[in-house]
Amino acid sequence: MVVMVMAFISVFEFSSGPITWLYMSEIMQDKAVSIATVLNWLVNLGISIGTPPLIDAIGDENIGYIFIGCGALTFLGTIFIGIFMQETRGKTA
Repeated sequence: MVVMVMAFISVFEFSSGPITWLYMSEIMQDKAVSIATVLNWLVNLGISIGTPPLIDAIGDENIGYIFIGCGALTFLGTIFIGIFMQETRGKTA
């Protein structure tokens, strides 16, 4: 499990992980970037706080379902990026 988590982190950080920050800085004004950053950290905090009770609720033997859920959300996020996020190369603000 540790190897797979590290593989996920490595792949994510070389793909869509940093793209969010780059995209926000290109399409948003300063105030919107600040709000988006706070929202990002609050969601991260919520996931960090919510995961241990979720594991307790479903049991250690069913922890794989959390990974399946995260994988499904990542897949849906990839589809969202492909459909709704516009290419910004060569465009002016």
